[in-house]
Amino acid sequence: MRAITILCVLGLTLACGGTPVTIQVGDTRIDVGEATPEAAPSGSRKTGSKPAPSTAPAQIQISTNRGILPQVDGVPMTATADGYFLEVAPGKREIVVFNLLGTRKGQKTVQVSGGRRHVFGWDGKTVSDGGERAASPLPKPIVTTGSVVITGLLVSDPGSVVVIAGQTATRQSDGTFRAEGIAGGRQSVRITAGGFDLYDGPVDVGWGGETRCSFVLGSGAWVPDCRHHP
Repeated sequence: MRAITILCVLGLTLACGGTPVTIQVGDTRIDVGEATPEAAPSGSRKTGSKPAPSTAPAQIQISTNRGILPQVDGVPMTATADGYFLEVAPGKREIVVFNLLGTRKGQKTVQVSGGRRHVFGWDGKTVSDGGERAASPLPKPIVTTGSVVITGLLVSDPGSVVVIAGQTATRQSDGTFRAEGIAGGRQSVRITAGGFDLYDGPVDVGWGGETRCSFVLGSGAWVPDCRHHP
């Protein structure tokens, strides 16, 4: 009996390595099973488990040099030299693109992840996927509004009224008309004098700085000649 006890102890010792051991003592067989694996250290992560989703902001970029007014869930994106950017909470978001006259031109529902920059393209009709990468500091915004000055014979009448992008311009001491805070892109201009429309059409306004427009008569209609001064 004592020999069996000693061998049992020996068997348990051998089993600590994780290998089953069978001990033969005369006509008696003693099976010693595998030792119970040690518990994983507290705080360790199981192999193959997925990390928790990041709660950091996601970045959305529309990479284009076209003049547009994009929004994400109704929030305007910021114009930069590298396109349009906005930081948002992770999840499902809706990108809507308007042209500079405020007409809705396209949209796309997207899923964005925290800590990632999701890049999209715009070809004038469609918001397209452009891949993603790790988030990084956003580029500096560019100035998107500036002043517009209307000069020339067309506004020489003392009763002239000039409206630029819905804003009534102010007559200056030199006879020109000036409006501030006008967004870059194609904007509407209406010039009236004595109750008659002298011009009612678009002009191309630069991004930031000052845009000076005069009008020349061509083919029976006034044609704008605009020069941008950043």
